[in-house]
Amino acid sequence: MSDLRVHDLGPLEVSIGEHREPIRGRMPAAILTVLAVHANELVPVDTVVDAVWGAEAPTGAWHTLDSHVFRLRKQLEPHRATGAAPTVLLKQDDGLRLRVAPDQLDSLRFAALVDAADVDRPADCLDLCERALALWRGTPTTADWAQAWVARLTELRAQATERRLDALIRSGHPERALPEFDALVREWPFREHLHSLRMTALYRCGRTEQALAAYEEVRRSLRDELGVTPGPELREIQRQILEHDAAIEPPPTRRPRQEIHLPATMTAIVGRESDLADVGALLGEHRLVTLTGTAGTGKTRLAVEVARQAAPAYPDGVWFVDLAPLTSGEPIAELVGATIGGTAATAGSAEEALRTAVRGRRMLVVVDNCEHVLTEAADTVTTVLGAGTAVTVLATSREPLDLDGEVLHPVAPLDAAGVDLFVERLRTAVPGLDVTGEVRARAAEISTALDGLPLAIELAAARARVYGLAEIRDQIRSDPTRLARMGRPGAERRQSLQSALDWGHRLLTPAEQLVHRRLAALPGPFGVRAAAATVGLPEPETADLLAMLVNRSLLTSQAAPRPGGPTLFRQLVVVRGHAGHELDGAGETEQTLDRRDDWVAGLATVASRTDRLDLRRRYRMVDDDYAAVRAMLQRSLVERPSPAGARTAGWLHGYWYYRGQLVEAVRWLELGCAALDDRDPMASAWVHLGLAKMLAHQGRLDRSRRHSELGLAVADRLEPADIGAFGLDVAIQAGNLWSAGDPETGRELLARTTELASAGDTPVLAVLVDATRCLVESDVAEPGVTLDRAEQVYPLARALDLDVAAWMVARAGSYAALAAGAAETGMAWSERVIELHLAEGGELGGAFVEMRANFLALAGDHRTAVALYSAARTQRHREGLEWRSMPATDELRAAARAALTPSDYEKAWRAGADLTLGEIITR
Repeated sequence: MSDLRVHDLGPLEVSIGEHREPIRGRMPAAILTVLAVHANELVPVDTVVDAVWGAEAPTGAWHTLDSHVFRLRKQLEPHRATGAAPTVLLKQDDGLRLRVAPDQLDSLRFAALVDAADVDRPADCLDLCERALALWRGTPTTADWAQAWVARLTELRAQATERRLDALIRSGHPERALPEFDALVREWPFREHLHSLRMTALYRCGRTEQALAAYEEVRRSLRDELGVTPGPELREIQRQILEHDAAIEPPPTRRPRQEIHLPATMTAIVGRESDLADVGALLGEHRLVTLTGTAGTGKTRLAVEVARQAAPAYPDGVWFVDLAPLTSGEPIAELVGATIGGTAATAGSAEEALRTAVRGRRMLVVVDNCEHVLTEAADTVTTVLGAGTAVTVLATSREPLDLDGEVLHPVAPLDAAGVDLFVERLRTAVPGLDVTGEVRARAAEISTALDGLPLAIELAAARARVYGLAEIRDQIRSDPTRLARMGRPGAERRQSLQSALDWGHRLLTPAEQLVHRRLAALPGPFGVRAAAATVGLPEPETADLLAMLVNRSLLTSQAAPRPGGPTLFRQLVVVRGHAGHELDGAGETEQTLDRRDDWVAGLATVASRTDRLDLRRRYRMVDDDYAAVRAMLQRSLVERPSPAGARTAGWLHGYWYYRGQLVEAVRWLELGCAALDDRDPMASAWVHLGLAKMLAHQGRLDRSRRHSELGLAVADRLEPADIGAFGLDVAIQAGNLWSAGDPETGRELLARTTELASAGDTPVLAVLVDATRCLVESDVAEPGVTLDRAEQVYPLARALDLDVAAWMVARAGSYAALAAGAAETGMAWSERVIELHLAEGGELGGAFVEMRANFLALAGDHRTAVALYSAARTQRHREGLEWRSMPATDELRAAARAALTPSDYEKAWRAGADLTLGEIITR
């Protein structure tokens, strides 16, 4: 329960740990809203029903409510064991209770933070109010019954806003508060305390006339809109301003001219607006901020610009210290002290001289390039910060200083702004250049090829003096590390990408260097398992070394792309290029690639297994390292075709089907056909039958039949242990051909499956035959007969954990119910189809969504039907398939369209376009 957070201040969301998602379904969201309003109270069921449905509550709403509560519990307590009592959403005495701690529900936490904020303690008040306001994402709900609750929270938000501004002014930062007032007084034009704060801020910023004008503005507004005059607070503030009363403090005195010692910049900074704002805000709150990032991300340029913009807040000056020329062990404290104008140090007193130089001064010190003298830099920064509480340090380093109180700001490569930077530098390199759409397109290709790395982009743009943009793009794709400055030499570490990366590489330990170079074999996001196998080290040791490379900005990490998934890693393109050179130089390229490919082959073997292991988990393992999978297939099917590549492609065909990657599957499997070894009949079966499945789904039936025959031709040569998996594939292909419009061939394959079942004499194959028959004979049997068969075979398949067979039976039941016009029966079968597809690891299933939409249309739920037709169309297109997949769809969709107004139809269509299978099953 402690990991649960309910976010009800805005669109309703829930988070478990770091995973955050919206509440699935309109009804569960409405139920959670009414329970959140009455958190920890017992809410009668009648009250919940009234809040959810109002006067339109359906007959038996209590029973419907139970199903929505069940789904809501699964989202609030996803890890609750089967049979365990719920601990969050409780049903007690004909009522429901949401049991949460104050910090688990945003509205409770928000109210507590605002209540604790006392403007007489400005620093604490500012912190509490900002934490409270960060929770507010919009109006919690528009439901009529909740308006009193919403009004109370809205008033608390206004109070938090006022207290925050008051705290800023009291703590001596009226200039930070001032820009926010214009928008706020438009939102709350009649809150007199807000106007008095605005007048105070203007006065304390030395803008007396504007403060008095603000009073006149609010006086007229109150008179014209409400017919009243300003209250005592506003009149008192006006008096204090007019009389320069000491209670309101005089404007700050004019300070002497600052000393700003920053490197000159000859070009504009591009694409760093968000970073500038974020780092500037961090400097206002923390005394040590470190910009981290790999070579060439623009840390120094960003630090200089941040310091320039922040300079007014540091009356005793801004100073820049570059540590790049130093080597480990050199006296950094003496350099820093001399730079900021301290007294010359006598022997052994550099630190004391530095303390004297900064003591009592409100100043900003920028310490650049700390990574190669990290220990000495950390010691010196500690000396600076310990000598004066008004000193702030902004450091740049490829790895953190690792000091208490240090706040990190990672400087990432540019995304879309990389194009703007390239174009800006291109105009400098080629004056008068006409920046056409084609030029921007090439710029986008170059920026993407360089991962948006600013130094690389600038070096590439300079080449436009000599080469065309297409040539530059091709040079980069071949080897980005060859980019270098042309003309007068500069700092050695910035002469080329290679030298910039060499600078950091020299700081690595031998083990870190080994991992760095061998990771060049992994071209995209990868997990610890793939990395360990590729570099040839145990997983725990590899995990530690990956963390060190991230810390040293030679590797990037990204949060797990799904709840509970592993952290993934990636080398930037230029870093991987450097690692590739190191790998070649060490003579380890081939053996490293072989280790990667062997591991991928093993991963594919696990993904292909037909035992009772969780298919979804296995397929997610492939997802995590799919870039390595593609790299292995490219090497073993394109660059040097081999039977190992063919086997791997064959093992992966189920994964591609459930991920809806049919086009990619056909490409790899066709290449696999050409690389097969006659001595491996099971690999031939996997590849040909896998390709036959994909072609059938694409409607390419002639080719599908041919590959089915080639796959069946090896049956006599299979080992007994392979018969079960082979029979499963043949059965699935029978169903595929039937669904694709070739029922006769589907029934022929059913006969072959029956033969295999007879030879194998196993319960699994027997049930598989019955399930396949249920599906491929459903077009020639009466709907009632098929439905009876389905009811008989389905529990047998589930009892054996044979989800594929259960899925085929559920599809047969769906088709038969549609033929019989039995909407309710069909809805139950279609729900099973989608649930089983999800359980097997499927993510796209346009045909199954289309079937469910047809049943909704039959049942008269036209709005939901249209939304699901839209979702089906989207998913079919993502699968590379035409929609519609069944003849009944046109008529039923037309009926749904006719039942809605054009506006309602369009709204429903738009609402359904991006629904996922998981969301659809909860509607």
